[in-house]
Amino acid sequence: MVKINMVRTNTVRITWTPESMKPADADRWQSEAAPAFPPPGVGKVELQWEATSWHVRLATAREPGPKWSDRKAAVRAALQKAGRPVA
Repeated sequence: MVKINMVRTNTVRITWTPESMKPADADRWQSEAAPAFPPPGVGKVELQWEATSWHVRLATAREPGPKWSDRKAAVRAALQKAGRPVA
């Protein structure tokens, strides 16, 4: 019997507020935000629509051990680089 351990990488969960404004290509946003997170690329992001753009309200990355780090600036930069309307 062979046992294979799979490690999930680049798992970024984005929450949209309001949900009704969630873009049709939301999955692409996740892949564009993923480089803002250190390996293994696990994190969560909360975006809120305000007037003309999305604002990063929360962006945290899972660090080794039970720690989380703030990644708001990195997520904002990654999404802006991809041409997304993020302020």
